[in-house]
Amino acid sequence: MKPSTHGAALIAFASVGAPDLTESTVGAGTHVRLVCERNEKDLDMTAFARRTTLLLAVLGAAAAPIHAGEVDASVMRYDNAGAYTAQFYIKYKLEDGTTCKVKPDSTVSKVVKPGGWTKYDLSDKMTVKDGGRACLDDAFNIPLGGQVWGFVDISEGEGKTCKKDKRVMYRTTGGLIKYKTKGTTLNNNRCQVTSWP
Repeated sequence: MKPSTHGAALIAFASVGAPDLTESTVGAGTHVRLVCERNEKDLDMTAFARRTTLLLAVLGAAAAPIHAGEVDASVMRYDNAGAYTAQFYIKYKLEDGTTCKVKPDSTVSKVVKPGGWTKYDLSDKMTVKDGGRACLDDAFNIPLGGQVWGFVDISEGEGKTCKKDKRVMYRTTGGLIKYKTKGTTLNNNRCQVTSWP
């Protein structure tokens, strides 16, 4: 039998009395196909134990979630190195799935000109741009402990998310994360992280 390997992790494993073929799905959609060959002569239990340990280690690694990590932040800075004006926002999701887009009250009408920058303390009193009043607690603050990311609205262009694989968690003890965009209104203007906390 020649197993297919496209889109699947292939693990060959020989043992006495094992089934010919077993398939399972392990964590986050990773498809694992175990090919087991019957070998009546292979009674070496040490080799069997080694293969079993290896198999369990591979399955454990396949089941573990893969993250680039996370950092804690309490302040965000945005630098506009582009040829446009922009507004900088903080985005996050609530437990019910609502996506919130907010900025500090003191900066509601502030635009960031080319070559300019702005810095937000995440504990400031906020104003909601998108998502509704439920986005803020009773004191008009962002809920603590959740994932947050920057978002840039480019004038006469499109919005650019600053969300990356590494998660930024809002914690009062967190550090400063710095974002930057450059380019023109429509070209080479993706949001980059220039400094992690």
